[in-house]
Amino acid sequence: NQSGNYTIKAFYSDGCTPTKTIKITVDESVKLDFDFEYKYACHKPTEVVFNNKSTGAQSYVWRIGENPETNDLSTYGIRSNSNTQFTLKGLSATGCTFETSKNLDLKFYDGIIPNVITPNNDKKNDTFVVGYPNSSLQIFNTWGKKIFENFNYQNDWGNKINAGTYYYLLTIPDGQVCKGWLEVLN
Repeated sequence: NQSGNYTIKAFYSDGCTPTKTIKITVDESVKLDFDFEYKYACHKPTEVVFNNKSTGAQSYVWRIGENPETNDLSTYGIRSNSNTQFTLKGLSATGCTFETSKNLDLKFYDGIIPNVITPNNDKKNDTFVVGYPNSSLQIFNTWGKKIFENFNYQNDWGNKINAGTYYYLLTIPDGQVCKGWLEVLN
């Protein structure tokens, strides 16, 4: 993968050994790279936003797994956790194709924030399970008194809570605050 002068020597059965020096120039005009981040919104499934950090190409195409190529992959919706190969190709001004691939372990977050829980130990809706990772949660009673706060919420609030209406402020990973009410039925 280096430009330079290279000498090629041939060996023929009659003893002739011609040599030829040629100059090879490796096209290094394109540097491909990309990363991704999750895009969060209240009450919506998470999207994955791809950032093409490449330089030098005249055009780019993406391929997800074995799917057909596409020119635009700025936002990608996922429906389940997946480990998928993402490939980015770039075409240089001289017509050379460059390619890089990454296997990405993508997580699906559904963005669901329930408004009813039933903490009766039947393992169904026993706690307030929110569809976001790395969130912080504040719970207030009917009179506005804060009764719970956790800056690294683990979907564990709700056991041994009296029936009634509660209000929440859920701060999702990008800093948006989702607010609403929650009914606890015992």
